[in-house]
Amino acid sequence: PKLERKANELLASFTSWTKLKLEWLRNTEYDLHKNRQRLYKGAIKLKMLERDDLVISKPPEFLNEARLTAAGLCLYLAGLILSAPQKRSDGIIYPRLLILDDILLSLDMSNRQPLLELLKSDDFKNWQVLLLTHDRVWYEIAKRHLGAPKWCHYEFYTVRVGDYEHPITNKDEDHLDKAIEFLIQGHLKPAAVHVRTKLEEVLKKACQDYKIKIAYYINPREVSLSMLWDALLSHPVGKLPPQKTFTKDGVIYEFRNHTIPDRLITNEFQAKIECNLSWILNPLSHSESINTYRAEVENAIFDVAELEYRLQQSLIHQEFLLTYERTQIMSLIKTHDPDADKPAGA
Repeated sequence: PKLERKANELLASFTSWTKLKLEWLRNTEYDLHKNRQRLYKGAIKLKMLERDDLVISKPPEFLNEARLTAAGLCLYLAGLILSAPQKRSDGIIYPRLLILDDILLSLDMSNRQPLLELLKSDDFKNWQVLLLTHDRVWYEIAKRHLGAPKWCHYEFYTVRVGDYEHPITNKDEDHLDKAIEFLIQGHLKPAAVHVRTKLEEVLKKACQDYKIKIAYYINPREVSLSMLWDALLSHPVGKLPPQKTFTKDGVIYEFRNHTIPDRLITNEFQAKIECNLSWILNPLSHSESINTYRAEVENAIFDVAELEYRLQQSLIHQEFLLTYERTQIMSLIKTHDPDADKPAGA
């Protein structure tokens, strides 16, 4: 029963209308202390349920491969979570290792992203997780969702050495780190390319985080840096207004008006980024030599890094605004309702 409940809890992240049910048949027994064949004297039957808990008679014909894979994966993960040993008497946690080796090939993208959220959840907070794939697009998506500092990203490949293939492990560093490395070596053109790639990542993530609408194109390559940048510039962000007070019936109330729309990017910083966009970060400039413009490449690195930092801080600020507004509302409710703090039924 515990396994069934936990598996359905995980499965709800993938699809809310499908459940699984485990049935113990013919007096099945389970002996935890046996090393092998812990289940004996019977069998276990797995059923898939649809809405209203109706049994699906032929799951392979009704559920697609992605949903069947998600169900099997949730059953497996639930077993791992429940069987993981607890802390030792001295408080040390036993090693917990999960290796997912390209098992996601049969999952479509709508079922892959819920798995990433599961891997970030508290269920796997104390686990060492290795997620392996040879799908480059999926790798880039997973890398954005499973970011630093908790996750590291590596690329594995082989090179031919004589009659053998030699494995190579290469840490997938941040593009700005790669740009700085090329800059130190004096290779300014690849440094500029990595800065431009980093700017593209920052702008795409910002549009995703702030839910900014941009024009749709079937070919994503038609979405230019300038389009992302213009969309970001026009997006307002909440700015905390000054606090005010008023007195009513001898009681002093504190409040703030609605948030005042403000731009994410100041005019001064906008000019710095657009200067880089027009030259160093312009892909048409890469066919020309830029070896005489080391200072411009350096400035572009620092400006893109500052842009990423500003956007991160702005997100934190927005979350603070939401929390503050809820606190203010609850404060006013409690002020006018003396029973607001009493438990239900009191």
